[in-house]
Amino acid sequence: TPPPDGLRCPPIEPGGSDDAARAAVQHHGYADCFVKVPGGTVVMGAQSVDPQAPSFDLDALPHEGPPRVAQVSDLWVLADEASAALWDTCVRDGACDPANAKEGVGLSTWGTENAWQTPMNNVNWMGAVQACGWLGGRLLTEAEWAWVARGPEALTFTWGTGPCPHVTPQQTHTPDPTAPKSLRCPMDQPIWFSQLHDRTRDGVRGMAGNVWEWVDDPFDGDPNRRVQRGGGWTAETV
Repeated sequence: TPPPDGLRCPPIEPGGSDDAARAAVQHHGYADCFVKVPGGTVVMGAQSVDPQAPSFDLDALPHEGPPRVAQVSDLWVLADEASAALWDTCVRDGACDPANAKEGVGLSTWGTENAWQTPMNNVNWMGAVQACGWLGGRLLTEAEWAWVARGPEALTFTWGTGPCPHVTPQQTHTPDPTAPKSLRCPMDQPIWFSQLHDRTRDGVRGMAGNVWEWVDDPFDGDPNRRVQRGGGWTAETV
């Protein structure tokens, strides 16, 4: 179901920043909006056996294969990862159970000073389901997540097939500390930073870094285990 007009993201200007436009879209006291992602055919999974076969990835693990094809319908997707402020508002509205997340513990963003606009972390799968329902939506399936992140080209990362453009040559897994914050790839940062390289062709941001993201699917058919996709800011995803 399409979101109300007021929650649809303004069109992204090619090569430009969409931060100012998105900041003008307000809902429940935080900035958020949805982008439309046209459906299509997605190749899921990866394999490290045959370089000439689809979805070859030298680093692919056995459980990531074999590659398979899935059809995805048109989607409306939250443009940015849910913030700690979003979760807190959901809790105060009575739609999210605080027991499904950790507050002010360790690296938790919820309840941590100056972290309200960073992505919500340390929340379990049920908490993610509740927050999505509060917004009038649902979690993406794994196929939908892969389609949004990788697109028809089945990209390795949201920005392409190579490593993040803003890393030092000597530290290929470390964001370049001299690069502007908005140009670093996976990192722990407020959701409104441009993340120009960690942005899909449709304008969905933060799918390769910041925090891991829950999807609806059970892992290996076990309903007590759920799939996470993307990468966290401590993971070597680039």
